[in-house]
Amino acid sequence: GRHRNVDKMDEDVDKAIWDSYVPVHFVVLGEKENNDCHMLLKRTSYFPFAFDQIAQSCNIKLYEAEKETVVLSVQLWLEANDIPLKWHLPVGVLYDCLEFDEEGGVKPWVVTLHQKDYPTKKLLQYNNLGDIEHHFLSRIKEASFIKRGELDRRNAVDVLSLKKIWDALIHDRYEEYEVVKKKLMSPQKHSNHFASFPFCLYVCKRQQVDDKPSHWTIADLLRKKFDVQSSSGIPLTLIDLLRDVFGEKYTYTNVQEGPKATAISQEEKDQTEGKQKAEETTT
Repeated sequence: GRHRNVDKMDEDVDKAIWDSYVPVHFVVLGEKENNDCHMLLKRTSYFPFAFDQIAQSCNIKLYEAEKETVVLSVQLWLEANDIPLKWHLPVGVLYDCLEFDEEGGVKPWVVTLHQKDYPTKKLLQYNNLGDIEHHFLSRIKEASFIKRGELDRRNAVDVLSLKKIWDALIHDRYEEYEVVKKKLMSPQKHSNHFASFPFCLYVCKRQQVDDKPSHWTIADLLRKKFDVQSSSGIPLTLIDLLRDVFGEKYTYTNVQEGPKATAISQEEKDQTEGKQKAEETTT
C-alpha cells in the first residue's frame, strides 16, 4: 500500500529528472572568429559528453594519435559568468546552482568554451571520459559504504553493476539504470533502512564583481553522512538534516511563492507569527 505508492513516486521523480534537458548556447572561442552551437543536454549528463559533437559542429580537431593511443589535441574547458565550470559535476547540478532563474523561466544557458589557457588552479585536470567514469563510480561506492556503514563484500557494489550503470548513463538507457539503482537502494538484510544517508549539499549565493550584474556562485560544498533515524528510533527528515548543517536557528519551508522556495530563520518566523497574532487581537 503506502510503501508501493512511495516507491512509485520515487520512480516518477527519477524518470522526470532523467528525461529533463538543459538548453545551452555554447560560444566557442576561436583563434580568428567565434562560433555558436546550440544543444539540449540531459540534466544527468556531464559537459564533456558534448565535446565530440561541439568539435564536429565547429571544426575543432579534438584528438590526435600519439604512440598508438588517441589523446586530446586541445584542452577544452567551459565557463559561465566568468566562473569555470567543474566538469565532474552533472549539467543539471551546475545549471541549478549557477543559472537559477528567480522568475521561473527557462532560457538557453550561455556557456563559453575555451581551447587554451586551462585554469589548472580552479579545475581538476581532464583527459578523457575515463576521468568522469572514475569520479562517478567513486561517488557511488562511497555512497554505498555510507549507507551500509561497513565494507561487506557480500553487499559491495559488483564490477558488473558499476559497468551497467555507467553504460546506462552514457547511452541514455533508463531501464538499465533503474535495475541497478534498485539494487543499490536495497537496504541491508534484516533491516528496512540504511545505517546512514549520504548527501551532498551545494550552498549558493549571489556574487557581484565590479559593475557587472550579480550572478549565482557555489559558495560551499558539504558532503557527509547523516543518520536516517534518531537514537530513539524516530525517522529523521530534511528539516533535521538542514538544522544539523546550519544550526537550530534555521527552519526550512517548501511552501512556494510562485516559483521560489524560501528558507527562513526561526527568529523571522517567530516575528511573523507574533505580528499575525497581534493583528488578530486588534481586529
